[in-house]
Amino acid sequence: MKNIITIEDPVEIHLAGINQVSVNADLSFEIILRSILRQDPDIIMMGEIRDQKTAEIAIQAANTGHLVLSTLHTNSCIETISRLKQMNIQQHDLIACLRLIVSQRLLRKKCTICSEKKSSFDCECEAGYKGRFGLFEILTFE
Repeated sequence: MKNIITIEDPVEIHLAGINQVSVNADLSFEIILRSILRQDPDIIMMGEIRDQKTAEIAIQAANTGHLVLSTLHTNSCIETISRLKQMNIQQHDLIACLRLIVSQRLLRKKCTICSEKKSSFDCECEAGYKGRFGLFEILTFE
């Protein structure tokens, strides 16, 4: 059985079999991440890498054999690398630990009812759109 630990701000959905830790005023991502590395988890899921210290610890965890999954606010896969470099993560560390970057965009779906009627006046959608779908950019490293 895999030892999976999440660090979230806040924990929104409680999942059985997964150790979840919520960030608060006293427990930052950095403090929690340092603490959970002592428990030798197989997989670490972090809500977001926001600062240099958190990025450094996440990279250290990845370089010591942990699978680290996280988010980073950028506009594309390539910008993720630039953002980590801005956080002073060394290029050799990025090469050693990055395996996959996924960038996502959510796009509005055209309302099928309006599309068929050619009018949105009789529909409850929002200006001809209803729902969303994901568009993904994937960058892999071998």
